Amino acid sequence: MQGRKKPLPAGKEIEPNEVSAQPIERRSAPGAIWSLLSMSLNDRRPPSSGARGPVRPALIVDRVSKKFSRRSNRHLGYGLGDLAGELLHSRARAPLRKDEFWAVDRVSLILNAGDSLALIGRNGSGKTTLLKMIAGLAKPDRGTIVVEGAARSLINLGAGFHVDLTGRRNIRTIAALQGFGRRETLALEEDIIAFSELEEVIDCPFWTYSSGMKARLGFASAVCTRPDILLIDEILSVGDAAFQNKCFIRLHELRNGGTTIVFVSHSQTHVAQLCEKAVWLEQGQARLAGEAKETMKRYLAFMDERRGERLNRLQPAESETAQETGPPEAVDPPVRDLEIHLRHDGQETRLAPIHGELEIDFAFETRDKPKDLAVFLRFWREDGSLMATIDSRNGQLLHGARERQVRGSVRLRDANFNPSAYSVQLRIVDAAQTLFDERVLDFAIQGGDRLYWEMVEFRHDFLID
Repeated sequence: MQGRKKPLPAGKEIEPNEVSAQPIERRSAPGAIWSLLSMSLNDRRPPSSGARGPVRPALIVDRVSKKFSRRSNRHLGYGLGDLAGELLHSRARAPLRKDEFWAVDRVSLILNAGDSLALIGRNGSGKTTLLKMIAGLAKPDRGTIVVEGAARSLINLGAGFHVDLTGRRNIRTIAALQGFGRRETLALEEDIIAFSELEEVIDCPFWTYSSGMKARLGFASAVCTRPDILLIDEILSVGDAAFQNKCFIRLHELRNGGTTIVFVSHSQTHVAQLCEKAVWLEQGQARLAGEAKETMKRYLAFMDERRGERLNRLQPAESETAQETGPPEAVDPPVRDLEIHLRHDGQETRLAPIHGELEIDFAFETRDKPKDLAVFLRFWREDGSLMATIDSRNGQLLHGARERQVRGSVRLRDANFNPSAYSVQLRIVDAAQTLFDERVLDFAIQGGDRLYWEMVEFRHDFLID
C-alpha cells in the first residue's frame, strides 16, 4: 500500500543498496539519481558503530511522485476518486486525467545522519511539494518515503502555534506534543526564549506578535528541539543580520551533531554555506545531483541561457522580415565582433575577491562611425534578478570614438558584491534602445571564512568612543 512514512523494522539495518528490503513500491521508471545519491550523499556519517553493523539511513525517498490538477474543481473530484480507490485497495495506475500534471515525478534519494542536501530549481519545479511530502504535510501519489526519527519542518514558521496562547504556552505545548518531560520542557523553554530574543513579549498572546517575531519563535522552536531531520524552505531571512548569523551557526551545530538537513533555496551563498550536496529539480524531475557548488553552477548556467533566449525573443523575428521582403541579401550589421572580458590586477579572470578592483573591458566594431550608440552593463544575481545597471546614457561615451573599432572599459573600484555567482550582460543599443548586440559573462566573487548577508558588503570600520 502506498504511504508516506513506514518505520524501519526493528533490528533491521539497511545498506543504501538494500532498500528493497523495505515495503517500497518499485516502478520501471529510470533510477539513475537513486544510484548517484546513494553513493554521493553518504560521505558525512556519524561515528561508526563497528560491530553493530552499517549505518541506518535517516531518510529514504523512493521514486516519489505527486500530481495536481490545474483546476480546483477537478482537483477535489480527482482526490475523492483516488481516496475511494485506495480504500478499495486498488493498485491501478491510471494515466494523468484532464488538467492534471506531475508536480513531483519519480524523485529518489537516500540521506544518512548528518547529511545536508539542497533542493534547487526554478519556481514551480516541485521543491516545496517534495519537502511537504517528507514532512508529512502531503501524501505522495506514488512511491514511498521512509523517515527514521523525528522530523521538523520550517516551511511556514507560524504554523503550529495557537494564536490565543502566549509564546511561553505555545512552547510548552510543542514540547508536550513531542514527548518532553517537565524538566526537559523547562530547559527547552529557556533555550528557545533566549535564542529567539523574545524575553519581553514571551508572555503576550501570539496574535500580538509581528511577522518577524513569529518567525523567530518558529525557527527557535524547531532548532532548539534538535530534531533528527530538519526541513527548511527559504526561511533564512529571519530577523536582522546578527540573528541570521546566529541561525546559521545553530544549523551548522545541528548538522555536525548528526541532524539531517534538507534545504530549499535559490541562494548560492546559503547553499554553499550549509549544504554539501544538491539536487536540481526541473518540472518535477531530478535533472542533476552531485556536489552543491557544481550543481548550483550548472543550474545558474541554465538560467543564464534561458534569460538570453527570452531577450532574443524580444527582438524582431528575422523570419517575418524575410517573408515580407523575399530572400535576404547579405547585410553588414551595425555592430559586430563584440567582446567582453573581466580583469583583476591586470589578469583576465572569472573569480575575484570581494572589495577587489574589477575592470570590465569591451570591444566591438561598427559599420559606421559611432554616433548614437550606448553601452549598457547589467549585473544579474544568481536567482535571476537584476542587481545593478551601468550605462553611457545618450551615447555620450561613444561620441569620442573616432574609429569604427571601439574599445573601452568600466572600472569598479570596490567590488562590494557579496560572495556568490553573478552575470554581467553587455548590451550595445542606439538612442531608440534598439538592441544591436549583446554578450553575457559569468563570474563569481569570493570572500573569506565569515558569513555575508544581503546583496552587498560595504567596506567599513567601526569607531567606538
